[in-house]
Amino acid sequence: MALDSTVVNVYKGVRLAVFMVNPYLPSSLEYVEREYPNVPEGVAIVILLNFRDTMVRDEKDPPPTLMKETKDFLVQKQGAKISIQDVQQLVMEIRENRAGFNSSNLFSLRGSDQKDVDIPAVHCFEVSMLNCYGLRELHQYLNLPFLRMKQQLLIEQLSRASSEMVGALNALEVGLEETKYHEFASTF
Repeated sequence: MALDSTVVNVYKGVRLAVFMVNPYLPSSLEYVEREYPNVPEGVAIVILLNFRDTMVRDEKDPPPTLMKETKDFLVQKQGAKISIQDVQQLVMEIRENRAGFNSSNLFSLRGSDQKDVDIPAVHCFEVSMLNCYGLRELHQYLNLPFLRMKQQLLIEQLSRASSEMVGALNALEVGLEETKYHEFASTF
């Protein structure tokens, strides 16, 4: 029996689910299609299309410099079966299926121009584990759920502080109405 998300709750306390897709193995994209419904609402999803270094899309892309193991792997697989467009199509499908999750957005925030900015709950981008292409973007993306958690905590603290201020003002008003100086002075 495999220990995966069907046996163990791998999403407990998680803010982000990362799926890695191998463009030479269609079963890896099928796995994402099968497993994304198990990701709880409120958990962001990022899909990484790996082996970017092996895929030349147009004449602007430099020819890949491949290690022998990678070349052997590509000869076996005979070309990529999954493109970034396939993954982007899946991302759009996931966003539509998770529409109840704040219009498929991770969260909304007010930008510097005082307009709401929506952060999508599902992203995809290309990466290469061979030369670390996309690593910076992944690192930046990993920061978003943490910042969302921090934002929610600050909103809760602000709400609590506002409630305490209202309670303190009410107590002050009641105290000022009930307390008279001559009654206070007579207690001495």
